[in-house]
Amino acid sequence: MNSHPLMPLITGEQLATAAKTIGPLLPSCTDPYFAAWKKGAELIGGEAFPFAQGGINTWADAQLGALPALLKTLNSIDLPRRALLLTMISLERPEQAHWITRELGMHYGHLSAGVLSDDVFAATFDLLRTHH
Repeated sequence: MNSHPLMPLITGEQLATAAKTIGPLLPSCTDPYFAAWKKGAELIGGEAFPFAQGGINTWADAQLGALPALLKTLNSIDLPRRALLLTMISLERPEQAHWITRELGMHYGHLSAGVLSDDVFAATFDLLRTHH
């Protein structure tokens, strides 16, 4: 019988170090916030996410576009998806959110479940729930 263990034993500290080392290499889909962001980006589409044309597989694909592209998208989509995009802008670019909110005349009252469709409400809720 083989006296060598099949799997070497490692300490908790070694496991934590390994997780930190390989964590950034793992697919982004393991991050619940990325999954929520991806869903929101797919619901909105358009010029707001210029790097997502070939699909969203990484954070680089899911980055928000420039301010003119965001304004163009905000003016071309329905109210529920506007509220979702405004939420995404507020989470990632809070310095632009206040100005955009005034420009569009929108406020967080537009985020009520009664105004948002089921899929947009679920995506918005997941974004806020998983934001870190």
